[in-house]
Amino acid sequence: MNCEFCSVTAFNGYKYRKRPVEDVLDELQMVPQKRVFFVDDNIIGFGKQDEERAIALFKGMIERGIRKEWFCQASMNFADNEELLEYAAKSGCRMVFLGVEAESTGALEEVNKKLNLKIGVDAYEEAFHRINQHGIAVLGAFIYGMDGDTPEKLRHRTDYILNSGVDVMQITYLTPLPGTRLFNRLKDEERLLYTDFPSDWVHYNMTEATYKPLSMEIEEFTDAIGKSSSRLYNRRTIWRKFVKTWRATKSFTTAMWAYNSNLNYRNVALGRKKANNALSYATDSLGASSSSLG
Repeated sequence: MNCEFCSVTAFNGYKYRKRPVEDVLDELQMVPQKRVFFVDDNIIGFGKQDEERAIALFKGMIERGIRKEWFCQASMNFADNEELLEYAAKSGCRMVFLGVEAESTGALEEVNKKLNLKIGVDAYEEAFHRINQHGIAVLGAFIYGMDGDTPEKLRHRTDYILNSGVDVMQITYLTPLPGTRLFNRLKDEERLLYTDFPSDWVHYNMTEATYKPLSMEIEEFTDAIGKSSSRLYNRRTIWRKFVKTWRATKSFTTAMWAYNSNLNYRNVALGRKKANNALSYATDSLGASSSSLG
C-alpha cells in the first residue's frame, strides 16, 4: 500500500509483520471482554498466504471456543474470498472497516489508492453485498478534500454514501499527518494552515481543515463538510441505514453494531459543527473589532 495520505507505512514501514497464530489465540483467551477490536491496519494481509493465515486464526477461535464479537480493518479485497468471510463470520466478526475513500476513479488516482483502483469503483456494491451476506456490517470510510474535490463533487460523494450498501458512514477531512508524502507536498506548496509545531498538531485530528484546498475556498470546504454531515448523520438517515443493515445481514446484533457506530459518528459530527460555528463566530468578531479599530 502506498497511499499519499497513509501514516501507517510512514511510521511502520512497508513490511507486513505477522505474529504466530497460536500466540494471538492465547492472548485472545486471556481477554475478559466480549467485544474485541483487531487494530491491524489490514487483518487479511497481502496475498494468498496471508489470507490462509487469517482463516487459520478464525478457525482457531472457533476450535478453542473463543466466543468474541469482533471488529477489524481490512482492504477492499476482504470480500473476495468466500471461505475467509465464512470463518470470519463464524468466529464472531460483526463489522469490518474498509477504506473506500471515494466513489470516483479520479479522486482515487489523486491519493494513489491502487488497490481500490484495481478492484474498480463499479465493483464496490458487490463487495458490500458479499460481506453483508455473511452477517457482517461494512464501515465505509470516505475522505473529503482531495485536490480535485469541489462542493459539487462532495455533494455527489455524500449522495453515493447515502445510496450505497455501506452500513456505517465515516467521513473525514483529508489530513496531512506528519511523515506522509501528503504532508511534505502541502508543506512545500505552502498550503498548510497550521505550522507552529508541536502545539499545532492538535489540529491534525481529521475533524477540521488543516490546509488550503486547491479547487474551492476554505469556507466552501468546511460548509460542504457541515452540510454532508447533516445529511448523513440525521436520525432519519441513521434509522434507514439500521433497517437496511438488518435486512442485508439478517442479523439484529450486527444491525445494532452498525446503528450504535453511526450514532457515535453523529456525536463526532455534532461536535465538529459546534467547533466550526465557534470558529466562524470568533472570526466574525475579530473582523468587527479590526474594523472598529481601523
